[in-house]
Amino acid sequence: LPPVPTRGLSRQEVQELPQQVFELIQANLKEMQARNHRAAAYSASRDHRPTVSS
Repeated sequence: LPPVPTRGLSRQEVQELPQQVFELIQANLKEMQARNHRAAAYSASRDHRPTVSS
């Protein structure tokens, strides 16, 4: 991960940063997976092959 500016944060806040970042990444990954699953299910229900969009 890139360095994060920590000026103004307490030592405890700095120590908690990795866990907070991990939780945010995990939540975003779950949302992306759910979105991809819904898109694939929608494509399958319309009898289309899933397409890859950028």
